[in-house]
Amino acid sequence: MHFTMKKSFWIIALFSFQLIWSQTKIASATLELKKGSEYQKLMQIHHSKTDELFVSASDKEKITLFKFNRALFLADRLQAPKQKSYSNQLGHSFLENGETVLYFSSDDSKKIMAFTFDFNNQKTTAHLFSIPFKDELLITQFSTNNRFYMLSHNRYEKHLKCYVLEGNSYQEILLNFSDYKANLTKNNMIPVVDYIEKSSVEVIDNTIFNPLYSGAYKVKLYPQNDKVVLTLDSSSVLTQVLEIDLNSFEISEKAFPQPELGDVIGNSNSFLFQDKLFQINANAEQLVLTIQDYAQQESPIHYRFNSTENADFKNSPFLLQTGNKPVKELKNSKKFLSRLQNKSAGITVYKSENDFLLTVGGTNMVLSTESLVFGSLFSVGSVLASGEVYIPELYGDQIPQNLFFECRLDATFKPEKLSFSPLATDYVSYFLEEHSSISVYHLIKYHDFYLMSYYDAKEKQLQLRKFEDGYPEKF
Repeated sequence: MHFTMKKSFWIIALFSFQLIWSQTKIASATLELKKGSEYQKLMQIHHSKTDELFVSASDKEKITLFKFNRALFLADRLQAPKQKSYSNQLGHSFLENGETVLYFSSDDSKKIMAFTFDFNNQKTTAHLFSIPFKDELLITQFSTNNRFYMLSHNRYEKHLKCYVLEGNSYQEILLNFSDYKANLTKNNMIPVVDYIEKSSVEVIDNTIFNPLYSGAYKVKLYPQNDKVVLTLDSSSVLTQVLEIDLNSFEISEKAFPQPELGDVIGNSNSFLFQDKLFQINANAEQLVLTIQDYAQQESPIHYRFNSTENADFKNSPFLLQTGNKPVKELKNSKKFLSRLQNKSAGITVYKSENDFLLTVGGTNMVLSTESLVFGSLFSVGSVLASGEVYIPELYGDQIPQNLFFECRLDATFKPEKLSFSPLATDYVSYFLEEHSSISVYHLIKYHDFYLMSYYDAKEKQLQLRKFEDGYPEKF
């Protein structure tokens, strides 16, 4: 989590002086979105082949697509009337002729409205098509390789369906998982598709900083251009990895054993970052962090500590964050490991400059009185992502609680005893707190910096702003 989800004292003290140097206004354009924030949507799309940026801004009446050239100068804009029945913004695809297609769906996702923006001929078109989803549960969706993908599961079959959207149509591909089982324990296995359906699937973008709750999901999907990688941490025995080739749609499997913790079952998870797989496994007595090459599966690096010793590879204290309350520091490893047993273990990895930032710990939902309750990981994601979740009155108000420590590793994954510098996402959080007129925004990693597009309701403008990791040179 770094310090994005908490207000650390040093960031609060320094931000008022350095914020103006850590971010740069890139561009702006006149825009007026109608009131009703639930209808306001904004999405940035980086066309990797042309290096152009597209920003889609919509309200309940219209969609405006802005086109910026590779220098991020505004090159053009087109507008299309929006259909009220198709308010859910899904994703996009790019056609070979340069046209950009935006997808909006009905509430049940069965009907898709494809809006095509043709900047060469200065025209827009809208095309409606249906996806049956017969006896199917929509699992997740993502964009990669200039196409938009939707994964679903027919609960009566042992396969997933992949719907590939490109332009005004789609392909339906069957992904046969009948040969693959998920390990719940050493002797208890269930079909992979059943485990995926019952789990919430988190789509991971490795280019950005991912908070701890994203790393705590047991099923993660990593889009990687011509393939997607699914990681399953269904048990503390191993991490199961399934690769789906997006050209042939063939499936392959790898298995990465989790480090053993003796006779006591561990609380484990993993995070795939670039060409490395990071795994953690912990019980009340010890925690093991493993780093290994994803392709070779040879000579893993191990870091560990037990309940009677300090973790000499970490850079931060053991920290406990409950909602927006002040961060608490845990005194020792024993307290950390004990509390971790009641949480969903997780790990995230982020590359900053020449080193790696690891956040290791666990997350769950607690009562506002700080009494632990039984909450699903999906609820944690819902609270942090949308601010809304159904909470039974029986339990009262629930808030997320995160237990974690941070590691800074060099390019060879050796611990670095250096102090942390702020991340771009820290500056973004502070910027949003200071600008209440921002009603909707979207953040992406663009080359070597973060790019935030947002709608300023007071100025009636779309604005693009650049944020960077680290301390500003002028500070």
